[in-house]
Amino acid sequence: MNTVLRCTMSALAASLLAAGPVLAQTDPLYMSDGDGRRILVIQGGQVVKTFPASPQVRAFPIAVVDTVRTTGYAIGETGGEYTLDGTPTGATYQLMQADPNGLSDGTTDGEFNYGMGWSTGNVWKYDREWKNGSILFSAGGRFGGVAYDPTDGTFWLSADRAAGIRHYDAAGNLLGSFNTQPNLDWNLALEPSSGTLWVSSYRTNNLHNYAKDGTYLGSVAVPGMTAASFFSGEFVFGSAGCVYKIKKSKSKGGCENCPEVGSEYATNAECETIKDCDKKIKTTIACPRGGNGTCKLKGKRSSCG
Repeated sequence: MNTVLRCTMSALAASLLAAGPVLAQTDPLYMSDGDGRRILVIQGGQVVKTFPASPQVRAFPIAVVDTVRTTGYAIGETGGEYTLDGTPTGATYQLMQADPNGLSDGTTDGEFNYGMGWSTGNVWKYDREWKNGSILFSAGGRFGGVAYDPTDGTFWLSADRAAGIRHYDAAGNLLGSFNTQPNLDWNLALEPSSGTLWVSSYRTNNLHNYAKDGTYLGSVAVPGMTAASFFSGEFVFGSAGCVYKIKKSKSKGGCENCPEVGSEYATNAECETIKDCDKKIKTTIACPRGGNGTCKLKGKRSSCG
């Protein structure tokens, strides 16, 4: 990611942080409110920005890199492109290939976009313009949310108005699963800075947070989310920078939420490949999820997020 883009993202993050208290969820989460024809930016458990999603008709799938790109829920419906601060660019993306019942959620690896066929379990692969769609793999059954994991090139899928999250490789092989809160909504997003998964509950304004091993980290009720709507959510892809595997983690000042040994920590350091990252990291961070104290970390590089 170039320096200009990173500066733009840093400025946006600073403005979002100023807009409300930072709770557990610290990266800007872009939520496509398809029924409400708008996009929300959520940070720290607060809606810090909204902008209209015209000319969209029920546009749910969303992919966020240097811009926000959505497409239609059903074949023939249209989404659009917006800058990270919500300004329309004028580009539109009509959905031409998908399951008959439509797509519920979207994600991206920075080169391709992906959509979740909620009624079939089909994960669809598209170019960045939401064109040239084909089925990447099928998980079978009903899944509402999909999130790409840049640390290993895999996918996380969440249930459609039910419970459970599953982990698949790009060939559709099941790598693992865990139970969740019941009645999940159509969005699932992987937060780069924490390496954790966020998903909301159907017909509520609650965002639930899970570690990749299935540990439930809690929830936050977000004022301003319309409980009667469906949502598709994504964090900015590529904002994690250099990622390190934690080798030592020590709590200071009573922090109870320090990253576990073996987990991954993203630094936001600029990188194009893993070789751009320092081989090792030694740092002290604020207690995650708003706790007291700090965490002293030592880690070894694992990827460029």
